[in-house]
Amino acid sequence: MSFDFKDVEKFFDNLETLREDSQKIVEEMVIDEGRYAARQARDITKNQKIVNTSAYRWNWHTGDASTLAYESKEPYDGRRPRKKGDTYTIDVYNNVDYAKHLEYGFRSHYVPPQHLSGKYKRKFPKGLYVGTPGEYVKGKYVLREAIRRTEVTQNARLTRKWNAKVKEYIERGL
Repeated sequence: MSFDFKDVEKFFDNLETLREDSQKIVEEMVIDEGRYAARQARDITKNQKIVNTSAYRWNWHTGDASTLAYESKEPYDGRRPRKKGDTYTIDVYNNVDYAKHLEYGFRSHYVPPQHLSGKYKRKFPKGLYVGTPGEYVKGKYVLREAIRRTEVTQNARLTRKWNAKVKEYIERGL
């Protein structure tokens, strides 16, 4: 009686290939999580109608380098995630000049007419006061909420993706 070990050898070869490619697979999953968080931030911005221009909404990016405003509509700027110990990190950011003020809030203020443009200049020829005079305009905390939404469903998403990759590698050539 004989036994054919070719399938077992192929299985072990597939597992070895998975082990070698695991670093690349994990980095792809981290990038996907960053993209997911950027999409969540865009959705929150759109659904809450935070600003009436699309500049703030479309400048949510992920990566570890700042992309100039309007440079790319892609959520991922092409930079690799960072690894420290067993933890991977990737930045999610919005670099529009007023993003920090929308995120964390700001003191109400007067905007002179020479700094207004378009319909605002026509609608407010003497200038515009943003917020109630003397008070603080509360932040929208879009990034915080996007990260929270990402973390809530992250484990299921990562488990599903990892299991699909493992299945793909194991079933190669069998």
